[in-house]
Amino acid sequence: MAACTAVIIPAMFLVQSMTGSGVANAACNGVGTAHEVLLQFRDGNGQLLVNERATPGTCNNNDLYQGTFRNETGDPSLRAVILVQNNGVTTPHLGGFDTAVHTYSFSDNNHHSDIQLCLDDTFGNRICGLPVFTATGF
Repeated sequence: MAACTAVIIPAMFLVQSMTGSGVANAACNGVGTAHEVLLQFRDGNGQLLVNERATPGTCNNNDLYQGTFRNETGDPSLRAVILVQNNGVTTPHLGGFDTAVHTYSFSDNNHHSDIQLCLDDTFGNRICGLPVFTATGF
């Protein structure tokens, strides 16, 4: 059965990676003023896979973004991953193979970053939604 699962899961991920999408997230309009919207990665059927949200108060003019993310599939064999691209460098922020809420942060030294929501499985496969541009000034 494990061999069968290994074949099915990558195929499922391929379809989702082609149809998943993200929406805009935290954009700071000065200190204390943010458009903090839930960032979501959904599959082609609209099922929520991963969510991310800015930590309240992240727009405090210190160039530090703080947020939380979670695997929303209900499947503890998958983990949520946040990829942050800042100034040409991509850094992964890994959740656990669980459905717990995880925290992360990054310094934004150029006032914009790409945040990408992904899922990993235990076989090393990864699917991701579209990169999301975030205008910052955290």
